[in-house]
Amino acid sequence: MENTEDLRKTYRPARLMAVVMLGSLVVYVVLALVLKASRPFQRPMLRGNTVNVVRMSAYGFAILQVIFIRLVRGVSYRKSPGLEVGGLGRRLMLVSIFTSVASEVPALLGFILFLLTGLTWDLYILVFVSLVLMFMFFPRFQYWEGWVAEQRSLPVERS
Repeated sequence: MENTEDLRKTYRPARLMAVVMLGSLVVYVVLALVLKASRPFQRPMLRGNTVNVVRMSAYGFAILQVIFIRLVRGVSYRKSPGLEVGGLGRRLMLVSIFTSVASEVPALLGFILFLLTGLTWDLYILVFVSLVLMFMFFPRFQYWEGWVAEQRSLPVERS
């Protein structure tokens, strides 16, 4: 019982951070709509072929971010026998917070792309990518409990 409570204490900040990051996606879209409505005839900073280069770079970085998140999570969730629930919980919390922050990067790239080019569809697409990542990797307590139970059942290696 105490182990579950310790795990819940580390789960709460991870869940809160994930919810805050989800809220930031809404802020990007609302801010872009307000900026677009407040300056309808302002010319974008980038035009011509430069726009395509910047767009493809943003999409490329978004794809790299997805791969990076998968790699970091794979390494972080490797088996480590001998850790107590507190240590396992802290690891899960840090990985979840990192994942939430890293999942926001495509949306941030979309917002920067909007500021440079004025293209809102790219912002919407990249915000959607961030939204999918955040829902895929949203911290789930049942998963945490199962992972900790699996780690605790591993035999402790003695040197």
